Amino acid sequence: MDFFPKQYKHESRTRRQRRNFLLQTAFKLFITNGLNNTSMLNIAHEAGVERRTLYNYYPHKDLLAMDILLVLIGDFHELLSTDIANMEGTVAELRSYLNHFIDTLLSHPEIVDYFSQFDLSFRDYDNCEYEQLMVELSYSDPLIQLISKGVENGYLTVPSTDTSTVAKTISNAIMGLAQRILIRPQVYQREQNYQAENIRLMVDIVIGGITTQA
Repeated sequence: MDFFPKQYKHESRTRRQRRNFLLQTAFKLFITNGLNNTSMLNIAHEAGVERRTLYNYYPHKDLLAMDILLVLIGDFHELLSTDIANMEGTVAELRSYLNHFIDTLLSHPEIVDYFSQFDLSFRDYDNCEYEQLMVELSYSDPLIQLISKGVENGYLTVPSTDTSTVAKTISNAIMGLAQRILIRPQVYQREQNYQAENIRLMVDIVIGGITTQA
């Protein structure tokens, strides 16, 4: 986890390092035992700290879980944003980006697992600060930049004047399919003869909905 939530940037280096360690420890436990089956006591024990130390950083598990989500999305965006600044938004670049997106999901099923657990555990939450942070992260999605460049440069046409909505629809469609398949890959292979690699068909489906201009 390289991305660090900006609301803690003011903290000392030592405190930031400890917070990051607690986030990593909790993430591992959430993946191994499940978010709902992991207690603050479990996290403190695994991290080798007193419970009061953990509570000093995170008063309750919900805040810890939300911070992990922020970290994962931030890391994900940074990983996918490589070379976006040098791209023009061609169909070939979009195809390459989407394949990179799917490669990342396939190679990190634990991230997909966490997103799925979070969605089930937090169908709604009342935290204005985190909601604002999530809004800001959603608009930093590299796919928005890439599609916007493609439309601006005349390489792409999309079924909406709001390129942000188009990009979010594509990202959520791919992520949703990944959550469904990667959580139970053996089941889908047996029941539907559907392989995880078939998620890549989403790239062709997306590209098929985009028209190149002469």
